[in-house]
Amino acid sequence: MSLSFARKFLASFLLIGPALWIVASLIGPNTDHSDKHNTTANQLKDLNSIAAHKSAYLAAGTIFLVGAILFLIATYGIVHVYRGRKLGIGQVAGGLLAVGSAVFFAWYAFGLTQYEMVTHSQLTAERAIFAHFNQLANSPSAGAPLFFASLVGVILGSILLGIAAIRRRNVPLWSGVLLIVSGPATWFTNGQVASTIAQVVLLVALAPLALLIWRMSDEEWDAPREIAGQRKPKPVAEPAAPAPAPAV
Repeated sequence: MSLSFARKFLASFLLIGPALWIVASLIGPNTDHSDKHNTTANQLKDLNSIAAHKSAYLAAGTIFLVGAILFLIATYGIVHVYRGRKLGIGQVAGGLLAVGSAVFFAWYAFGLTQYEMVTHSQLTAERAIFAHFNQLANSPSAGAPLFFASLVGVILGSILLGIAAIRRRNVPLWSGVLLIVSGPATWFTNGQVASTIAQVVLLVALAPLALLIWRMSDEEWDAPREIAGQRKPKPVAEPAAPAPAPAV
């Protein structure tokens, strides 16, 4: 695989990943009841919603997982573009976003467990037991490591990437601002519509960075660390030579 081909793959994955998350959010059933309040009753509502749309739920989970895998690969491009003589904010941001993407694998596994619960439980009493189990599994003490890994990876990673983009000035200012906003928005939004909007904001914010990676030449991609990913300065026009004095 050539260097240009691999670089364009990274640029594409940076956009395809969030785009697949948007698709998964749109086709999946509403399972936000327990996100608002982790109670057995709300967990039971989620299980009932999954049972009513099992195929859509499984498809959405699979699409979400594929998006997480592609975005995890794309974080290498972020780390590479923001490299410097020392460890920089952009590199830390890329690493944190990779951690956040890895946590999504655990969310998929938990979602698959819920799918199996509704597939093999025909009685309401059994589903109520599973709902109580989900409520205990989602308690802060049990899921604290995954919770904080996702919190730091998604929120802090997006904020640091936005700061790095503003400082490096290799993408428009609005892209850096949207990156800073997208992390908290993705994490704290509830509801299918709000989550989809937050993911769209993330996709738009990443577009200039993906375009930067796509358009780089092999020489720019392998440039010395102190100038990698910098915005090219505009050429300065040389002052015109003074006109010769008129002959007397």
